Amino acid sequence: EATDLSGWNDCVIAAKGDQIWASINGIVVVNQVHRNPKSGSIGLQLHGSGANIAFKDILIKKIK
Repeated sequence: EATDLSGWNDCVIAAKGDQIWASINGIVVVNQVHRNPKSGSIGLQLHGSGANIAFKDILIKKIK
């Protein structure tokens, strides 16, 4: 399993053109082509109930 339930987890999300990658603690969990890439908002959320989540050190940068 990619997540560490006892502490902070490192999540990296990258999108270039129609390709999207995501990794948690260095383990790739998403690698797919998005058929209709668009610009817009970025949302952070947790699926599930009764859990706590916090975010820190968020960095957004343009991929060249």
